[in-house]
Amino acid sequence: MSAKSKGNQFEIEAKNQLEMSGWQVFRCHRKPIFMKGRMITKGADIFGCDLVAKKLGEKSRWIQVSVIGARSAKVKQVLIFPWTLEYEQVELWLRVKGNKNFRKFMLMKDGYGELEFVEYVGRDMSTDNNEIKN
Repeated sequence: MSAKSKGNQFEIEAKNQLEMSGWQVFRCHRKPIFMKGRMITKGADIFGCDLVAKKLGEKSRWIQVSVIGARSAKVKQVLIFPWTLEYEQVELWLRVKGNKNFRKFMLMKDGYGELEFVEYVGRDMSTDNNEIKN
């Protein structure tokens, strides 16, 4: 299976998980473009993210889906955009090779006000001030 096919599969799996939890999800679609006489498909992320999820009464969720090996590149890709954590939640869902589950990271402010991604599975996340409660 090609990397592009795996990426599409991971995005669909993430989308399905969100929808099963009651989220409405928009997934970026590949668009055909012509290059040197050949048609290829090119993805078009929105603000560096693959999925945008909405649910009444919740912050909008902006999610980048990838593999754990691409974490640093995906962090850079997402952090170039301005984020207002009071109104939106930015996440990385990363797949570990051979594992069926995603490792999930959320963009948060550290003690100095700098943005960083923190793994959040199994932790209670406060939506009021974007800090982790242990």
